[in-house]
Amino acid sequence: MRVSEKMLFDSNTRGLRLNASALLKAQDRVSSGKKVLSPSDDPISATRILNFNKTIAQVDQHLKNMDESERFLSASESVLSGVAGRIDRASELAVGMTNPSNNPEDRKIAAAEVKQIFEELTAMANTVHNGQHIFAGNKTATPPFDFEKKWQGQYVGTTLKSDLFPITIDSSNDSLNVTVDGINIQVTLTPSDDYSREGLAEEIETKINAHPDLAAKSASVSVAFVPDDPEENPDTSPGHFVITSNMTGGRSSVTPNLAVGIRIGLGLNDELTIPIGENSVTVTLADGLYRDGAELAKELKTKLKEVGETAEVQFDTDHFLITPLGGSPFVLASPVSLAFGDARSVLGLLSGKSQLSGENQSLDEQYFQGDAGEISVLVEPGVRLAKNIPGSRVFNGGANGVDIFSSLLNLQTALETSNIVGIQTAVADMEKATEQVSSERATIGLRLNRLDTTKVRLEDFKFLTTESKSKEEDIDLAEAISELAQQQNALAASQSVLARILQQPTLLSFLR
Repeated sequence: MRVSEKMLFDSNTRGLRLNASALLKAQDRVSSGKKVLSPSDDPISATRILNFNKTIAQVDQHLKNMDESERFLSASESVLSGVAGRIDRASELAVGMTNPSNNPEDRKIAAAEVKQIFEELTAMANTVHNGQHIFAGNKTATPPFDFEKKWQGQYVGTTLKSDLFPITIDSSNDSLNVTVDGINIQVTLTPSDDYSREGLAEEIETKINAHPDLAAKSASVSVAFVPDDPEENPDTSPGHFVITSNMTGGRSSVTPNLAVGIRIGLGLNDELTIPIGENSVTVTLADGLYRDGAELAKELKTKLKEVGETAEVQFDTDHFLITPLGGSPFVLASPVSLAFGDARSVLGLLSGKSQLSGENQSLDEQYFQGDAGEISVLVEPGVRLAKNIPGSRVFNGGANGVDIFSSLLNLQTALETSNIVGIQTAVADMEKATEQVSSERATIGLRLNRLDTTKVRLEDFKFLTTESKSKEEDIDLAEAISELAQQQNALAASQSVLARILQQPTLLSFLR
């Protein structure tokens, strides 16, 4: 085969281009540290590398989500730690103020501190982290707790089944003690064996509103039986009693208390020795069942007068406060304090919920402006974790817990009015509030622990994935440098050969 000069030239030029291209690729590999620079270099490895990159990007996003969730939950834990401390202080005040040695002025001072605790907790409940209200549920742009509006105190009882009606009221369950707007009253329901839900609601409302202490303050309540499901037949649906104060703001509150009755007689507890005047005097109280402390105080005042002693007498839960004419007041323990005929259980008012509400409005629509939503973030493929605790659960107690704000207001009112029964009720509420906050703090702790373990696992997985990607993508530097040297030599040889070809004489050289 005849080989022309053009064929020889084209062949060497093509070889030169190929060697130059190979050298360029070798240089790119060494400078980038990557052996797969484009899918055409190695389609299979390129596909694997793309999958590794996608996996690593997902892991990085999950780790970022966990970091933000961890900060959010840690901020919530810090706030709830402070909340727990303030509730403990309120509980400490409540327990201390039940002591008979404290006078009404002492309790008013304690009430002022409880008011400050209420305001502190309001600020804590509206805490903002990174521009978001941490207890607002999904409505993070809105302060969740708003006490600028007028509210009404309300007590929501527990569910009563429809087959409990008609309800029988007799001497075993006819006594109802309720604190309304700071006024402690005890009423006796009219006996009947045929109370319907509406009839019983009307009876409770009538008896409470007829109490003279309530009427003297122009206070009143509304009582209704509310079906659990408004769409069901109201005559057959389970439901609950709701007692609502008709007062707005301030002391507006409703709290059922232990019905208190004192039975005197049978020679067991009717004789009292009282250190009054220069010598102690002994009186014998009349036998009978005293429905409230006022009756018992009146009886003791009468018996003292019979033995020539004049004094003002008050009764408070488990003690008398006696003020002799011209003398100093002193405390005398009562002969006995018993619960009797308590109507709370049969009415579903024993373990219900004291809360703040507006007329014809739910609690959420009144002063809680957030919602009960949880903000879930993706922490690994297919797995979500809530980074927040809704304020309706922490501070309002959800469906079965304690409304902490309502309980603090009830405590403040009871202290301002020196209502010992109301203070004792608040003590129980503060204990429940402490448990409620502790439960949510435990939930936060569990989530933080889960984030820690998940983060460690994902970081290990990211390391292994990155290592696998490196094996597919990264060069062996010594091998790459050796290949670069070879390509440089090959290019130099091609250039040398082409130069020699160009220097050889051609046919034209002999035609000159």
